[in-house]
This record gives sequence, structure tokens and C-alpha cells, in this order.
Amino acid sequence: MKKQIGGTSRGGLCVFMASVTVLAIIAVVVALLMFPGAALPADGIRATARTGHEVRQSQVVAYCPAQMALADSEKYGDVQFQASEGNITSSALYSSFGSVYKARVGSLTDVDGVNGVGRELEGNGSYEGPSVKVLSDRGNAKSSILVSKLLNSKEGTGSVAAVGSWATSGDLKGVSAASCVSPSLESFFLLPATAAGATHQLIVANPSEKPTTLHLDVWGTKSGRPLALHTGNTLTVAAHHEANVDLSAGAPGQDGLFVKVTSNEVPVAAVVRCVLLDGLSSKGSDFALPLGEPGTSQVLAGVGQGDEVNVAVRSDRAADAEIFWTRHDGEESVRKVHLEPGRVSVTDLGRAGQDVYGVSVRSDAPVQAQAQVGDSGSDGSADFALIPAARQAGRSAVAVPGGMNGVLSFINASNSAVEATVHGYDVKGGSVGSQQISINAHGAQVVPMSDISDSAVLFELESGGNLAWGVRVGQQDVSSANLAAVAYLSATGLEPSNAQIFSEPTRMTVR
Repeated sequence: MKKQIGGTSRGGLCVFMASVTVLAIIAVVVALLMFPGAALPADGIRATARTGHEVRQSQVVAYCPAQMALADSEKYGDVQFQASEGNITSSALYSSFGSVYKARVGSLTDVDGVNGVGRELEGNGSYEGPSVKVLSDRGNAKSSILVSKLLNSKEGTGSVAAVGSWATSGDLKGVSAASCVSPSLESFFLLPATAAGATHQLIVANPSEKPTTLHLDVWGTKSGRPLALHTGNTLTVAAHHEANVDLSAGAPGQDGLFVKVTSNEVPVAAVVRCVLLDGLSSKGSDFALPLGEPGTSQVLAGVGQGDEVNVAVRSDRAADAEIFWTRHDGEESVRKVHLEPGRVSVTDLGRAGQDVYGVSVRSDAPVQAQAQVGDSGSDGSADFALIPAARQAGRSAVAVPGGMNGVLSFINASNSAVEATVHGYDVKGGSVGSQQISINAHGAQVVPMSDISDSAVLFELESGGNLAWGVRVGQQDVSSANLAAVAYLSATGLEPSNAQIFSEPTRMTVR
């Protein structure tokens, strides 16, 4: 009897232990399924090694828009009432600086040079100094792409190019100019009023192998709500092609527009061609270029004495901003404005006085800003330039297309004096002069191109601190005809993008 009882106890224990084991195994499996991060390292090795890899930019691409043109060149009605581009002509200057082994200008449909229709930039190796390659082009009305292949991605390396157009007759009288722009997934613009006679044509270039769809987010001056464009808020751009849409027709009756262009698939280059007409009178034309990143300090160089100036400012959040004239020895507060979230604010500052070279905007929340400066001609015509807030960099450059002249304009937005050196190069890439400049805190300085050299067309800035600068350009034929001539070329940074990417093994077993 005792043996029978004892046997039953051992059997029960075995069953109990087996049940516990099965339950434990099931619990572990469930835990692994629910919490995969808790898995043991593959092959029993603890994963702790962290490896860094530096990724350097190997190519710089810049898109240069076609010469200034009317959005609608069709002829309607009597000849004397027809819109005309007159004797519009253009020029372009392409350059590369620093560690570039090959730079080539081609068309949008032949970005890689497969068809061999492009031209390579050439440098002058007979002087001591940085490597500079240049190509000057006159009379080519079409858009172009500059592709520079980099040997080394370091400061002082990059591409700088610009286009300019001018006319002394027709509806495009005056001067227009634009520094060439790099493709991006997002671009932001501030545009003039969309009153009758205004045309703001967004032009988007897709240099990639894939088509893309763009989404257009637009805000105006009447409220902080996004606008539904009459022309639609999407735009499709085929590979290696351009597409355009008239933003002024899509959002009429605004005193200014803020436009966000987002590409869903690939980076694109975008500019806006702005033309203002008042009946049969030309009121000027210019290219609106992408704005820099929002910030609490926005600096706009290139203003001149006698300019009619208005400043457009916009923020995603409610903000208070103060606008200053920038003079040689400092700045002067002009206006304080309150910004509603999303809504574009346009402030008329009147005429710039003597010794005024720029405008600064400071705010308690990040904003984006742009100045519109205007001039009038003797025949009742006018011209204007759009000056976006400068992207400040220690090394940067400006290219001035052939047939144009100008004045270099510098602003120091910092709280201490800044010293810098300006180098000039000719159309062969040769060094032709340099000048040391020193700018007081929150001060400004201007240097005529001819002070560097009569043959200088490329200007490079080496600065001990970040300066906002560009070139206020004009054209002799237009000035000789007593016509208004206002345009501005922004500086382009010579600082290729580099990134440090870190990787480390995970504790997960590869499945």
C-alpha cells in the first residue's frame, strides 16, 4: 500500500514538472514575439561597436533660368496695344572654385553630357592662387544646368553662376538678374502684389531621371489661412523637363504671397519670373529666388539711396518684428510690426535716405523676409529688384554676367567688427585684384566693382565672420537711355555639404 502511494506521488511530480517546463517554454516564446528587442545577440556576441563614416558631396548642380520673358507672348488686337519683349538680350557667367576637376554647362535634357552638346569651363593655371574655372555666354536665351564634379568637398569649393537680361524697348525695359540655384526638395518664395498687370510665373526644372509631383502651399496678406489656387495646388514635372504655373492668376488681389514648393520624389530647382505692367507702361521685372531658412535675424543688402523700399515678412507663428535701416556706422529702427501666424506682412518703408545700404529684420520668432526695391525712369517706366535675406557664409562668391556693372554691398549683422578680403577674377579665371574691408558691428560698406579691377567679373569673399552681401547690378545701355535699371545678385556659399553617419550592430538576430 505504501509502495502504491509512493509510486503515485513520483508520477504526479513528473507530470507537474513537465507541465511547468512546457509553460516556461511557452512564456519565453511569447516574450520573444512580443518584445523582439530583448533577443540575444546573434552568435552570442555582444553588439557594442559604433562606427562613423564621413559622407562628402561629390557633385554640385546649379540651374540657371532662361532670360527674362513675358509669360504670354501671343499677339492680340492692334499692334500698338500688343505686349512686346522689345530688344531683350541676355548674358550668363558660369564658374567653379576650389577642388573641382570638371565643370560643364549643358541643357536640362542632357545633364550628364551624353549627347555632347555642352561646354566645359576652363581655368587659367598661370597664376598662383585658388583654382577658378570660368565660362562666359552671351545671347543664349535658354535655361541651362551647371554640373561640377568635386575632387574634394572642402571649404572654398563649389559652383557660382548667374544670368542677366536687359532691354531698352518693349515691356521688359530695365534690368533683371538671378544667381543660379541648386535643386531642393523644398523651396520658399516671397512675391510682390498680385494686382492687375502682375505676372508671377513659377518655373520648376527637374534635372533628374524621374518625374515628380509638386505641391504648392500659398499664403497671402488677407489672412493666415492657406489659399486654394484657381490654377490648382499641384504641378507635375517630367524628368529632364521644366513646368510652370502663373501664381498671380491663381491667387489674385493679394498685396504679397508666400509660396512653399514641395517635391514628392526628387529635388527640383525653382525660380519665379515676376513682371509688372500698368496698362501700356512697363513697371519692371525680376526673378524671385528661393529664400533661406527662417531665423530671428534677417539681413538684406543691396539697397541704395533713393530706392522705394518695401519689406515682406512672414512667420509660421505669431511674432513681433523690428525693421532697421542699415547704414555705414550702424542701424536705425524704422518700424515695428506684429506678425499673425501664416499671414504675409508687407511694410512700405518709403525712400531710402543717404548712407542707407540695406535693411535688417529682427524678431522674437523665426521669420523669412525679402525686400523689393524700385526706381523710376524718365519716360514713366519703372524697374524693381527682389532681394532675399542673405545666406551668410565665411566663404562665398558672386558671378556678374558680361555686359553688366555694379557695386558690391556688404552688411555685418553681428555685434562686433568684421574684417574680410574680397578677391576679383577675370573671365579667364585669373586673379586681377583684391581689397581688404572692415565693417563695424551692424554696419555696412559698398565697393564698386571697378575698385577691385576693371576686368573683374567674379568676386570671392573670405571673411573672419559671417557677412551678408551681394552685388547691385545695372547695365550701361539702359542707363544711357535714362531708364530705370535695378537688379541684385545674391552671394553663393562655397561650402559643400558633408555629413558624419554613425552605424552600430543591433542585438537583433537577422531573420
